[in-house]
Amino acid sequence: MNVYSRTFFKDFIDMLPDYIIYRMMPRGLYKLSPYRPSTHEIFAFQNIIAVHKSMLNIINKF
Repeated sequence: MNVYSRTFFKDFIDMLPDYIIYRMMPRGLYKLSPYRPSTHEIFAFQNIIAVHKSMLNIINKF
């Protein structure tokens, strides 16, 4: 997990500036922006998807 490697969610966001980050939840996707440590830095297993901004029109159809 990221806490052991000292890698934070903010590091992923900074590396992927052209992507929108979503957390996969039981009822759908939860958009993770703007960045807030209290909602982003969850040191537990989670499912995350990064969608390139050029693909947002396709994702929004679902």
